[in-house]
Amino acid sequence: MNHRPLASVVVSSLLLAAAPSDVTAQAATAAVRPASAASVVDSFTIASTALHDTLTVVVRLPAGHANDRRHPVVYTLQPGVYFRRLDLPAWLDSTEASGAAPVIAVAIPDADTLAAYRPDTPEGEAYVRFIAEELVPAVEARHATRAEPAGRLLLGFSAGANVLLDVAVRNPALFGRMAAVSPGWMFRSDDGGIGVQFDSSAVTNIRRAPSAPVTNVWFVWGDGPSEWERRSRVLGAGVIAALRARGVTVRDAGLVPGDHDLDLARKTLAGAMGHLLAP
Repeated sequence: MNHRPLASVVVSSLLLAAAPSDVTAQAATAAVRPASAASVVDSFTIASTALHDTLTVVVRLPAGHANDRRHPVVYTLQPGVYFRRLDLPAWLDSTEASGAAPVIAVAIPDADTLAAYRPDTPEGEAYVRFIAEELVPAVEARHATRAEPAGRLLLGFSAGANVLLDVAVRNPALFGRMAAVSPGWMFRSDDGGIGVQFDSSAVTNIRRAPSAPVTNVWFVWGDGPSEWERRSRVLGAGVIAALRARGVTVRDAGLVPGDHDLDLARKTLAGAMGHLLAP
């Protein structure tokens, strides 16, 4: 089996946030390191039955993580963005030093195939099972977490938001809130245009869910002129309508200046985390 480090797979069809060489170099430093004098970035491996692979999970633990207090957990997907390029552990150190409530953050390992980021493929179903049935229980077995929907939160950018929404849809009552930043429900083609779309599959899964998938979802897109971001906003309207029809509270944060890139993820981080951790 292959031990795949954090963000070892970069799928250019999904995201233009980092060059492969950059992410590969950063992945080599994914071992345990102190995030600050008080917080810790830890890592462990999971031998996944769903994915037939061994994957590395990186976890940021707040100050006081060794005591009996239980903390909410933010599960992030697109780890090369949130944990590496935006340094979410350091961002949390800063906010917690200013009085914010402590939180655990988990970098979900990237999938090693493009098909895993779609809600209508066997690979996508296996990736969802890994997250819900293997990753979450492993984190909760290792750390003092709030093991309830209100304590399990989802943060995804681009294709990461697509996957995490499907995780929530297929596992009702497992998670509480979610923040989706520039989800697209499509892949880029080899020539840079719009390739396959799968928003209809996402809507179908929402309609078939036995109950409301999550209690509250926050969406945001950039106002950029690219065909990718424009089409993302159009496809998102159908997904939002399907969620609302199932009784999910949807907060549309509107448009922020920017396009589908790392800067958009940076600009929306505070708003996304504010939504997830609101009382």
